[in-house]
Amino acid sequence: MNDAHTHGHPVMHCEEVLIVLQTWIDEQLEEAVSGQVTSHIERCTHCDSEAKSYIRLKAALRRQRSVCDEVVVERLQIFGRRLCDGSLPDRHPEPPC
Repeated sequence: MNDAHTHGHPVMHCEEVLIVLQTWIDEQLEEAVSGQVTSHIERCTHCDSEAKSYIRLKAALRRQRSVCDEVVVERLQIFGRRLCDGSLPDRHPEPPC
């Protein structure tokens, strides 16, 4: 077997895995990339430890989840849409000459 492949997947390096780790935990990666991450984590104690830490953190946050004020959520959603479409006023206009 080629050294650049493990379990039939191209080898990923820690830096690459750490970039997509949270997306992998959320099961939002394409199947091929997910397989690469899984293969890496199976043989890398550092990345395995990082993954377990994120999983524990996410579980703790879910347990602490409280109900958000619907008005606040709506205002944040409106702000986000305006931010994305560029309709927010410039907070730092050019000084007059």
